[in-house]
Amino acid sequence: MKISRRKFMVFSGLSLLPDRGLSKPGRLRSPRLRPQATSESHESWIELNMDHLNWNLERIKSRVKVPIMAVIKANAYGHGLLEVGRYLDRANIDALMVCKIQEALDLKKSGVACPVYNFGPLHPRACAELVHYDIGQFLSSYGYEHLVAAARKQNKRARVHIHIDTGMNRMGVPYLEAPAYLQKLQAYQELQIQGISTTLTEDEVFDREQLKRLLDVCTHLNNTSSSTLYIHAASSAGIFSSNEFYLNMIRPGIALYGYYPNRQSAQENSLKLKPVLQFKTRIAEVRSLKPGDSVSYHRAYKAQNRENIAVLPVGYSDGIPPAAVDKGTVLVRGKKCPIIASVTANHLIVRLPSDLAVSPGEETILIGSQGGQTITADDFAVWADTSNYKILIGLSSQIPRRILSA
Repeated sequence: MKISRRKFMVFSGLSLLPDRGLSKPGRLRSPRLRPQATSESHESWIELNMDHLNWNLERIKSRVKVPIMAVIKANAYGHGLLEVGRYLDRANIDALMVCKIQEALDLKKSGVACPVYNFGPLHPRACAELVHYDIGQFLSSYGYEHLVAAARKQNKRARVHIHIDTGMNRMGVPYLEAPAYLQKLQAYQELQIQGISTTLTEDEVFDREQLKRLLDVCTHLNNTSSSTLYIHAASSAGIFSSNEFYLNMIRPGIALYGYYPNRQSAQENSLKLKPVLQFKTRIAEVRSLKPGDSVSYHRAYKAQNRENIAVLPVGYSDGIPPAAVDKGTVLVRGKKCPIIASVTANHLIVRLPSDLAVSPGEETILIGSQGGQTITADDFAVWADTSNYKILIGLSSQIPRRILSA
């Protein structure tokens, strides 16, 4: 028996499927854009105190007294690339540095006007966009020919800083090869050489040898160039090491966000830095346990007594380190509550004090302050045996950022 296409669709139930946007074969219907939810509608969010960012910036300026290329790579160390980049642009920062071309493009396309530099590798196919958006590029040991060609085609000059490998053995032109390399680059009118830099190993003795190697290269360049160059080597660690590393530009990263690069500088707290970020969530569930009740996969935790727990809707996919279990705490109504069981992709379990009655929806502090108590990225770093860099950078970009003040 023959059956029509329409009847087949009805009998098979296919006619009940929702329209997927295909009104005609080969033609897609334009998708409907949903209004973007505000951070208040999310169960977890990150708050950025821009007054603290400005405080840290001014404290750094007061010490170094040289131009600043602010490092906002890796989503501004977990704080939010565009949020931080736009603020620093309005604060008249001298330059911004990222480590991926896409980060640089995002900044420029969002309206950031100050100089933006890509420290990451130079990809031949990206050169046209770099030139078009006037994004500066750190040059290593290859790829400049593509940048020259793109600049020539657009009748522009490409801004570059030359990065010298003085002993890090990671990125950059080997310092013994640098004089010949620089001479080669100076022959191209399409390149505007604005600076020369290196990365210090943060070894107290070897850093000085690296500085000597960099200055030797700079001497050669200045002998053949009348342009004024930015010479820079110091990251945040260099700020707290010696002013001989300041040269005429610095590249602070972690210090901008209110954290020190190592234990010694943190103990000294010479700049009185203020953390910019607070990480908050809301309690999803509250449970009462009897002795012997277990929690999470593989019965990771077993109650010894009657106790209450709170389930928080954050996990390692949001940047909470699994190693914080049995060591770390969160703040609930200003009280430190221990992290128990296991950190899963989307959930964190904390034990509540017996005298604390809480309800789902209540605000909880993962990083930040509440009721006179504070938990920092440094604390999580200790609990997880890692660094504050990794804690902050590990915070998911999917968590909404909320600017408190600007």
